[in-house]
Amino acid sequence: MVEDLLARVAARPRGVPALIAPGTSIDGPALFEAVERLAADLAGSGARVLATLLDNGPAWIVADVAALRAGIVHVPMPAFFTSAQREHALAVAGVDAMLAPVPFPGFEPRACAVAGATLHLGRRSAVPALLPEGTAKVTFTSGTTGAPK
Repeated sequence: MVEDLLARVAARPRGVPALIAPGTSIDGPALFEAVERLAADLAGSGARVLATLLDNGPAWIVADVAALRAGIVHVPMPAFFTSAQREHALAVAGVDAMLAPVPFPGFEPRACAVAGATLHLGRRSAVPALLPEGTAKVTFTSGTTGAPK
């Protein structure tokens, strides 16, 4: 399924937007290249679980499709989470890679940039989570009545 999507995206003509967001657009070939580059970096890193701390937009879409392509779990982190909520979600999901626009404690930046966000790897305290085989995404609730679930 991911391969079909990527083939269709890559086949779009250069200069014809495949993604449009406020202040930016990305054509099909550029989108395909960004997904392939991030997927290769993720696969080569040995990461199992990628968290993203991104607004909705091109970088989020690239990260989501690249995680699928690399066969790793994607954990989107809401920007409104407090530090404690983020730490809880990162620990519970066993996150060992982060894509964020700023440095993130416990992670080391890696030379891979996607639409203004940098891949950060090697969460020192990450313990592999016991996730069901085939898990593609873990989404947490807001945790308004306690820790995110």
